Amino acid sequence: MPRRMTVRQHEAIYKFLVARDGEQCVVCKKKPLPGEPLEIDHADSDHENWDPSNLHLLCKSDNLDLRGFSSVDHKMLLEHCSALIESERFSEHGKSATGLVKNLVDYRSGSLEMQANSYFEIAYRDWILKEIRRLGFLSKEDAVAGGAEEFGCSPETINRYLRKLVSYRGPLEETKDAMGNRIVRFRK
Repeated sequence: MPRRMTVRQHEAIYKFLVARDGEQCVVCKKKPLPGEPLEIDHADSDHENWDPSNLHLLCKSDNLDLRGFSSVDHKMLLEHCSALIESERFSEHGKSATGLVKNLVDYRSGSLEMQANSYFEIAYRDWILKEIRRLGFLSKEDAVAGGAEEFGCSPETINRYLRKLVSYRGPLEETKDAMGNRIVRFRK
């Protein structure tokens, strides 16, 4: 990508970074003021490196402050701040990829199944993670039947969402309690 972005490119990158990290400065977590968007920063200070992992949103003050850092220190600080944001998001919502894609892709113009899935899956993920955080665990039966009842979709659909959450990449695990009942809890 060229050193200077078109307005359209800037908007697309900004929207991606907001979906990934939230619309906040990755260093101080300030939100942008009306009419003053955050600035897109290159962690390695190389303005030709447009790799998404190299890009972050900063407030004007932090962006100016970081110009005094060496490239190595600049990059280390931003990677640390980004890791903290991702860790906070993971503990609150689980892996962000599902939500990130759904924020970027317009499922409303897709098939009815895509439209329903864009609502149900994110809502179910938020619900089950909050319930397990509150209670410590859920029986697998309650995780499926309770989710189906809560969101008005089929148990088969909820079971697909749950299988993703308890996969080796998900934040939850399925195990047995002392009585031999299947339960779902946060991965140790």
